[in-house]
Amino acid sequence: MPIRSQSRITTACNSCRLRKQKCSGNRPKCIQCLDHGRNCDWPEQLKRGPAKGYIEALERRLHETENILLGLLEQVSDSQLAGIPHPTAQLRSGKRGTEYWGLFPLRSVQEIRSWQEDCQRSAPEHGSTSTSTPNLDQPEFITPAAVDAPVTQEQSQGLQAQESPEPQPSVSAWSGAPSANFQQRFLW
Repeated sequence: MPIRSQSRITTACNSCRLRKQKCSGNRPKCIQCLDHGRNCDWPEQLKRGPAKGYIEALERRLHETENILLGLLEQVSDSQLAGIPHPTAQLRSGKRGTEYWGLFPLRSVQEIRSWQEDCQRSAPEHGSTSTSTPNLDQPEFITPAAVDAPVTQEQSQGLQAQESPEPQPSVSAWSGAPSANFQQRFLW
C-alpha cells in the first residue's frame, strides 16, 4: 500500500463534522458526501486575528504619538515628569481603534488639540461638550514668550482649588496652550 502524502485540511463540511468522520475538503461537495449522496454544506469561515491593516494603523499611531511625546519631553524637567499622575483606564474607554484614530490624526497642532479635547470628554460620544475648549485658530508653534505668559484669574482660582505642599509652576495663559487641567496633569 503506497503512502499518500496529503496535507491536512483545516475545515470539514457540516455533514462530516456531524458524523465525526474524515472529510476530503473538496468543495463544493466533498468525496464522502458525493459517495453517500448527502447534502454537503460548509460552515461559515470565521476570520481570525485583527482586521486587515489594524496592526499597521496601530504602529503608525504609536509612531505619531511617540514623536509628539519625545518633542514634549524635551520641554519637561525630570521633577515635572515625576509629578505626573497615572490616569485611569476608564478615562479613555471606547476611544481607540482605527475608526477613532481616523477621526483624530496627529499631524498638526489643530488635529492634536481636537484629539486632546475629545479625550478630555468623560463620555465616548462625540456630541458631548468639553469643559475646556482650546482655541484651534492659533499658529502651529509655541513661542518662548507664550510659555511665560501670566496666569488668568480663572486659571489661578483653579490652581488654588488643588492645593499641594509643593509650589507649582505658573500655568500658561496663552490661548493656544492646553487647558490648565491638562497642564497640571501632564506638564507639572
